Amino acid sequence: VKLHEMQQQEYTKQNKLAIKNHQPAIDEIQARIDGVKKELEKKQEEFNRSVIIFNSEMDESGGTGNRGYGPIAKKKEENKNRIFKELEELRSESKIIIGQLEEERLEASNKLKLEKSKSQESANSLNGLLERIKIAHEIAGTSITVFITLLFMAIELTPIFFKMMLIKSPYDFLSDNIKSL
Repeated sequence: VKLHEMQQQEYTKQNKLAIKNHQPAIDEIQARIDGVKKELEKKQEEFNRSVIIFNSEMDESGGTGNRGYGPIAKKKEENKNRIFKELEELRSESKIIIGQLEEERLEASNKLKLEKSKSQESANSLNGLLERIKIAHEIAGTSITVFITLLFMAIELTPIFFKMMLIKSPYDFLSDNIKSL
């Protein structure tokens, strides 16, 4: 349970670090996308206002008060057409810019996902024997840890001591066989 808690803490720490490193870039790209969209919306509102002004001039509800197409209506129509051309240019430019920014944001998001998956790997790396011994030392104290260490030393050193206690080793038997041949 303690090992699992340590793994979760490591995962959370690495995850926060990944978010701290990569999220500002994603947010900055999103802010740039929002800025381009706002600029496009402003131009659309400007075009809508120019259409309303032109239509009000045409039906005598605004402007000069004369109904029909006159010199002032012609200027307002030219203004409306100019703003429409600017709007269309801005739309095409914005589409390209937003496409590029979306790709950048996707790359940054993929980097963030990659770092998050690495944080899971980092947390899983705390699954070794050394970590378990450290946890046993924290939970049980030094006496159990010393006992476990001595037990592992005995398991590892027993074959060596056994070979040292043999009078004749397999090498000696092999050497005797070669000499007798």
